[in-house]
Amino acid sequence: MMKNWVDPEAKAEAERYDNPIPSRTLILESIEKLQQAQSHADLVEYFEIADQKSIDALSHRLIAMVRDGQLMKDGFKFQLAAEQPTHEATVYINSKGLGSAHIDGQNDILLPERELRLVFNGDRVKSTPDLGRSQRQSLGLYYRSPAAPRETDHWQTVDV
Repeated sequence: MMKNWVDPEAKAEAERYDNPIPSRTLILESIEKLQQAQSHADLVEYFEIADQKSIDALSHRLIAMVRDGQLMKDGFKFQLAAEQPTHEATVYINSKGLGSAHIDGQNDILLPERELRLVFNGDRVKSTPDLGRSQRQSLGLYYRSPAAPRETDHWQTVDV
């Protein structure tokens, strides 16, 4: 593999991995520099990655960056995640175990089972709209238990 890139986190990547690939920081800087969405194949070509193990590792890193909200995926192309507004919502779970997040003045957001495992009925959550393939919305990244003090905001990060 030809490593012709200048990675600001190269030392940390080399310590963590036997076969380092471009860091998240370098990927974000590169997409910003190129000023357009890039596919996995485009980034492999841009970074001149030749071995299959590194190509697969880059794919996993891009998927993790989408999961963590650093990138958005539009079809096969990855682009910088746009800032999205957050809304406070209340979680409601019915007797059948189906749940939704209610935002005043908007439609309720249906919560998938994996997100319901992280909250209880009555929890206050911060929600960010995440329109997916089915045009459904998803819960955001922060929640607050009803037991948390109301005078101060104690929001806890959730990896969904």
